[in-house]
Amino acid sequence: MSFKDNVAMLQISSEVLESILKTRQNIKAKGYDLDWLKNSDIYVSGINEHLQEFFRSVVRNPKDKSTWQILTPDAFNRYGKELTAPKKLELFWRDMTNQANAYSILAAFKTDSLLRSLVRAANAKDLVAPSMLARGLLEHASSVYSNAEVILSALERVAIHPNPVVISEEKASSLESTLVRSIWGTRIGRGLDAKKNPIWEASPYLGNSMDATNIMTQLQKLSASKAGLDHSVLRIYEWLSDIVHPATQGYRIFWDDPIEIVEGHTQYTLCPQGGSDSGYMQILALWATGYSTVVLTNLLMKINSAVGNMYKHLDTAYAS
Repeated sequence: MSFKDNVAMLQISSEVLESILKTRQNIKAKGYDLDWLKNSDIYVSGINEHLQEFFRSVVRNPKDKSTWQILTPDAFNRYGKELTAPKKLELFWRDMTNQANAYSILAAFKTDSLLRSLVRAANAKDLVAPSMLARGLLEHASSVYSNAEVILSALERVAIHPNPVVISEEKASSLESTLVRSIWGTRIGRGLDAKKNPIWEASPYLGNSMDATNIMTQLQKLSASKAGLDHSVLRIYEWLSDIVHPATQGYRIFWDDPIEIVEGHTQYTLCPQGGSDSGYMQILALWATGYSTVVLTNLLMKINSAVGNMYKHLDTAYAS
């Protein structure tokens, strides 16, 4: 499959997009409040441009495989005993750069997989699946945003120097734990039943595992930032969660506008292909998709650039 064909696959069809944009006009005419949804023209109307930019800039060939090398603390200490201080520092930075590179690749692969599934679901006119996938994509973007802040603050600072750079033990530890937790963190093996008893007798993971960062912590961090657009991120997430969970918005998709028969007696028509309010949900899912794609494209490009500059720094600053 050619690059052009790959890009074409990652598109919301013009028919579906036009239908959703028309629905947006009808929703406003019905009196629904969409003013709280910041930059909807950018993220909804421009969805296909954002998808193309991600695919061109971040995932050039999703079929390419990459290698990934890691050092355990024991291996690092064992190798470090035989090295001079500058070479030991190089070993640390090379390992951190390798981990940052792997994280960026893995995050790009996950984004690509979510987007492809989301585009297929949207083009098939599915009602619930796009909201589920858009919610997952928004969580992913929030996680990458939180992790990128730590990764970039360290790598960008070091890469610009022509000589070996020593950072504080606190910052080094923060970078290392962020990278390890971002890739290896998990919530599996920590679950409790209604009586607060562990549901696992022992963790299903071999060896030690690390808790993944709570996604609400990362969502709140993104929402509180300038990029959070006056909490539009959390508002959208709350709405998408209501669609995904057994709550009213997940059912409201399937009923039409009520008709009052007599006072206090109302009739609803239940519609398997979606009722009159389903377009509202589609707009929210597309907003989350467009917004998350922009955030992920920008951050992953920055991490890729920082990693590239770090490899250049390692090849020159420690050459002697």
